[in-house]
Amino acid sequence: MSLKQNNRPLVLRKNDEHGFSVMELMIALVIGLIVSLIIFSVLKANEGRKRTIVSVGDMDQAGSYALFQADQLIRSAGTGFSGDPATTYGCALSAINQAGISILPPVAALPAPFDNLTADISTYRLAPVLIDKGGSSFVNPLNNAAPASDILVVMAGNGGVAEYQTYLTATAPTSGSVSVPNSANFSANDIILAAAPTALTTGNNGNCYVDQLSSAAITSYIGPVTLSLGGSLHSSTTGIGNVPGTTGELMSIGNLNSATPGSTTNAPRFVAITAGAYNTLYSYDLLHMTSLMRGQASETVQPLADGIVEIHAVYGIWTPTGLEWVDPSGNYSSSNLMSGTPAANGLLQSIRAVRVAMLIRTSLPEKTAIQESANAGTRTVAMFTDLASAAGTPAPSYSRALSGQELNYRYRVVESTIPIRNVAK
Repeated sequence: MSLKQNNRPLVLRKNDEHGFSVMELMIALVIGLIVSLIIFSVLKANEGRKRTIVSVGDMDQAGSYALFQADQLIRSAGTGFSGDPATTYGCALSAINQAGISILPPVAALPAPFDNLTADISTYRLAPVLIDKGGSSFVNPLNNAAPASDILVVMAGNGGVAEYQTYLTATAPTSGSVSVPNSANFSANDIILAAAPTALTTGNNGNCYVDQLSSAAITSYIGPVTLSLGGSLHSSTTGIGNVPGTTGELMSIGNLNSATPGSTTNAPRFVAITAGAYNTLYSYDLLHMTSLMRGQASETVQPLADGIVEIHAVYGIWTPTGLEWVDPSGNYSSSNLMSGTPAANGLLQSIRAVRVAMLIRTSLPEKTAIQESANAGTRTVAMFTDLASAAGTPAPSYSRALSGQELNYRYRVVESTIPIRNVAK
């Protein structure tokens, strides 16, 4: 190749040509690969840490939300029927819907994970709060030997005009009406609780009937006033006629507009909650208020919060020396508290608070097991570690060893002491 400059040819020799040799290209390629591997390793590690941080954050939020849900329920326990606990606590519940089907006691087993509850307590009785220890039927797929969660049953009225009982007139109720001295405490469509007191010495605290006033129940306010019955929670086969006049008590525990059930905002809450499948906290409405308000044919289990592996609880009871904590077993087992005896009534009245603990787990597993440094292959979670012992009674506690695939997840225990505001002092 040649060029001309000043009419003289220029000759470019081969040594003047520039470029990369094969060896230089190979070295550059290797360096690029090494840098790429380093970059992707850093990105992978950062992504793993980010996922862990997000999972832990989600776990904290799930725990806070789940405790909020439990707090809302338990703080309202006993609303509407705690004015006369000697009569109402422990009374056998009866609720029949418009189709004549018994809601309480239920005619069929409750859906999972609540299907052990009926057998555990035998009889559904009125109580602000009840802990069925190990009552959940759910089996942890990562550890079949893990203890079952407790079932918490909370009963509360909602939005009554007055939070105290009204005694019936001498006229005994019928299957279609009740007679009261005045109707100041009641409104149309109210869900009512009628209590038939029985002397505690008989060993049975009487019966309580859940029924409903009709949409035209209130015709006058001073009485005696006859309130007509009707609506979604009334049946012609109601047992309310068993409540005696004069000594029988009537309480408003909520309201349900049967014509427009979706507009209801103050339905009573007779709810059971526990942990079940998919690490979810579930609730079940024992009075079927959810299905009635939504127009559904049957009641179904409702998810409340995710990430909840287990839920456990203990009672705070009032004694002459102050508040003490007891395990929901022995005298405070669900079966004993639901026995309807005078002693059980006294124990129910002594419950003033509930300590709720939840075991929360991240949704995604870690690649390697997370173990205790001192004991390889093991981890232990503990609850209620700060509760003080009562005189002669050990403080309730709970601990569980994690094993197998459980070790690949991160866990957190969240606890809250929730007072029962509406119990008699």
